[in-house]
Amino acid sequence: QQQHHAQQEHGQQHGACIQLPDGPDVPDQQVQQLQQQLQEQQQQQPSHTAWLPCSNGSNGVSNSNSVINSHSSDAEAAAEAMERLYVHQVYDTIAAHFSSTRFAVWPKVRAFLESLPLHSVVADVGCGNGKYFGVRRDLAVLGSDRSAGLAAVAAQRLAAGATSAATGRAPVAAAAADVLVCDGLALPYKPCSCDAVLCIAVLHHINSRQRRVRLLQQLADVIVPGGKVLVTVWATDQEEPEKTIHKWKKIEEGQQARPHAHQQQQQQETTGPDYLVPWHLPFHRAGALAAAAQQSQGEISSKKQHSLSGLQVDQAKGAVVLQRYYHLFEQWELEGLIGEIAGVKIVDGFYDRSNWCAVFQKAV
Repeated sequence: QQQHHAQQEHGQQHGACIQLPDGPDVPDQQVQQLQQQLQEQQQQQPSHTAWLPCSNGSNGVSNSNSVINSHSSDAEAAAEAMERLYVHQVYDTIAAHFSSTRFAVWPKVRAFLESLPLHSVVADVGCGNGKYFGVRRDLAVLGSDRSAGLAAVAAQRLAAGATSAATGRAPVAAAAADVLVCDGLALPYKPCSCDAVLCIAVLHHINSRQRRVRLLQQLADVIVPGGKVLVTVWATDQEEPEKTIHKWKKIEEGQQARPHAHQQQQQQETTGPDYLVPWHLPFHRAGALAAAAQQSQGEISSKKQHSLSGLQVDQAKGAVVLQRYYHLFEQWELEGLIGEIAGVKIVDGFYDRSNWCAVFQKAV
């Protein structure tokens, strides 16, 4: 039932799932059929633009901003496109492989969850494969992810009781958690409906300052007075830069969506750089074949490497290399964004494992 729920959301918002056989050898005819199916999905995929409601009931557009600046609109569209191509589609493609590498519970996240009152309701926004669902069996966890692929993996693990793999405890009861596909910029929960929120490794995938603030506002809206939110993001201060930041592709300023005029001063000296970070996906993973078929305009040669609209297919290594968008945060940048949210205060902030982390609380 959990799996069906996630798949049903996927069908409504992203097009139907395509099941591929395991193994690297797929007939050319089948690849061509896959290409056609994926093209049809793209044509049917709806827009995911989300507007926050305003207090004046103007459906997200205030009276003072009734005339929308065309440059701002273009920047918003560019940010959405970056996230769609280099975050949403990539994680849908690599979901199963990504999940297999994400099993350890981060001690700081465990400590946050352990500090919550008994029987708290927790929204895990950007839950990935649901590895935090089973940390405490008394918590009611509402897991959600923008990636239908990851949400489906989380639902499958939940139904199988596999959320205990990272905790060493008994499987979590199915009634203690649920999974759905939704956009963190437009959460479906009622205001003040959750005691706490997790937002682990999500905010750095959002492509503009304005949209990052919108996400933080959504997190603040769903917690009760006194409720807490834990947010973690990748830092510019990487512990092993020779293995990370020195190998990643930096997105130059001219390639990014330019901020609206009134945001430019805010971003000076407070905003970290943007990068494309590679993910190596073996051919034996079905998603690799889907990605290659989606972006290739012809047959894939078995003898050399190809660059397919930014996607690299290395037959010699048996892997597809996909690029993921990340915004790296400078020190105090996360706190600066949280400071723009009314009615909350930062109660903890720290650096851990190449991440900047913050806990903020809604005023009582």
